[in-house]
Amino acid sequence: MMVKNAFRSRPSTKLALCLALVLMVSLLAIPSRTNAQVTATATTSGFGAAFGYAQTIGGISYAQAGSIGNGTATATGVTPWSSAFAATFTSGPAAAMSMSIGSPFGSAVNVQAVSFWGGFATAIGAATP
Repeated sequence: MMVKNAFRSRPSTKLALCLALVLMVSLLAIPSRTNAQVTATATTSGFGAAFGYAQTIGGISYAQAGSIGNGTATATGVTPWSSAFAATFTSGPAAAMSMSIGSPFGSAVNVQAVSFWGGFATAIGAATP
């Protein structure tokens, strides 16, 4: 008695597996071809503290900036597939933070600002696509 081969695949299944493999390899190749650029600045005067941080990983860009007191901070991350920008400006009794993430699959931005009497705080964030 002969048993049929239950593991024999159809040509359409083989084609689908081949296309899935090509897609995975093309996604893995993105980080090896990335031309990324990052910048970060932070300035303070008198009483103040500030930081700027930018990073790119493959096609993903990340930027974060924060300042307290008399401070200014900016951060920018750019790849061929995404970009992220974060900036904060504060003076007097105030604090601000901004974070941006850009990726080929979506973007996210989060900003926070708080100010007391006599203070000023602004936070800006932008990300693409």
